[in-house]
Amino acid sequence: LVYNLLDLCVLELFPELRTPGASHADT
Repeated sequence: LVYNLLDLCVLELFPELRTPGASHADT
């Protein structure tokens, strides 16, 4: 599905969306 690719792009652009517990833990 196209949503799969879109989800992957969103996760790559906004990985913090995947991790609601670690917002600014990467930085």
